[in-house]
Amino acid sequence: MYNNGSMIIPGSVNAGLTEADVNALIAAAETTSDAAGEHGWVSGSPVSLAGKNFVDLVGIPVDANSIEIAIQGGSTTGTSSMYARVFDGAGALIASQTYFGYVTNKAGSTLSSVAVQPGDAALICGGLVAPAYFSGDIILGRCMPTTFRLKSCLFEGANRKIDSVHVTASVGSGITGVRLLLGTAGVTWDDGDVLLRWRR
Repeated sequence: MYNNGSMIIPGSVNAGLTEADVNALIAAAETTSDAAGEHGWVSGSPVSLAGKNFVDLVGIPVDANSIEIAIQGGSTTGTSSMYARVFDGAGALIASQTYFGYVTNKAGSTLSSVAVQPGDAALICGGLVAPAYFSGDIILGRCMPTTFRLKSCLFEGANRKIDSVHVTASVGSGITGVRLLLGTAGVTWDDGDVLLRWRR
């Protein structure tokens, strides 16, 4: 409405966007963002661990800031620790004494810890026992322009909760992949799947 000095005359009213319009805009924005990996998570397909001593999860864009690896139903053929290494911004595997970290392991009421200063891989969990199953998450986040912090939390069937935190050395412009590996030669996973996802 507007006032012409003597009376108020109704003007046109803009009803604005409808609920359907808003939902369509949100859906379009989410699709665009997820496809580019700018806001939402971009996920790969599950990868089987069975029969492998290590698995390379690659294809991460170098400008990704958050990386998550979910592990479901993993088990090993023998006793072994599990580790992670990263591929740097140039796609080279970092397997040198550059992983600093701390691991806390709770088995029942017993708490034990180990420091890694430095190591040639990030210790995700120590002494996995066959045939106990384990599941959990490994999270890598950019904490400085060329440095990532790795955090993991796994629950093992032998009533153990295993937490680890590591900081990688310089990875150049970012991380392009993660290798999960078992540290004991001849031991493989006999079950389990991993799923990689990332976002910028």
